[in-house]
Amino acid sequence: MTEWLTIFDTEKNILGKKLRDEVHRDGDWHETFHCWFVEKDEEDMFLYFQLRSKNKKEAPNIWDITSAGHIMHDEDVQIGGLREIEEELGLSFQTTDLAYKGIFTIDYEISNLTDREFCHMYFHNVINPLPFAPGEEVDDVMKIHATSFLKLLKREISSFTAISVLSNKPLTITFDDIYPYDFAYYEFVVEQGKELLKNNSL
Repeated sequence: MTEWLTIFDTEKNILGKKLRDEVHRDGDWHETFHCWFVEKDEEDMFLYFQLRSKNKKEAPNIWDITSAGHIMHDEDVQIGGLREIEEELGLSFQTTDLAYKGIFTIDYEISNLTDREFCHMYFHNVINPLPFAPGEEVDDVMKIHATSFLKLLKREISSFTAISVLSNKPLTITFDDIYPYDFAYYEFVVEQGKELLKNNSL
């Protein structure tokens, strides 16, 4: 499948369109959809992660955002996001199931590619168990306590135990198992997730 992405300058002015592989090769700014599922757990909060398929070209077998993907050229961000959630997790959501928390910019290099993203950040409050049915890009889904997760990122602990949502089995997670976004990104995710739960929205 040929994937065309809209490319931008640093001020988010549209420059045109380009093939996805060329965008990453050249380090062009582009739009992505990031959706984090969060769940209240007494005084803490669960964050949901997907396990990227071992067959993925980029960062295989790594725990990543609950659902995320590129917004195609001329595609509405929310429509593209709902498409990603269904393709990756097998869940049919509506726009009213998502809370928008703005744009977070990411600029980093990984696996010989330069990724510069305007990330549209969305959240979903998990109230009841969801009927996850992951597609071929996802091998598992887990939920972890935000407090333990931040301690792991700060290297205050070397590992912790999480829960597979699909099999209900315990998982031992280390720093290297998590997709290497900047700490500021994950801090933003935890802050926004807690704010969402505090306000009981969605």
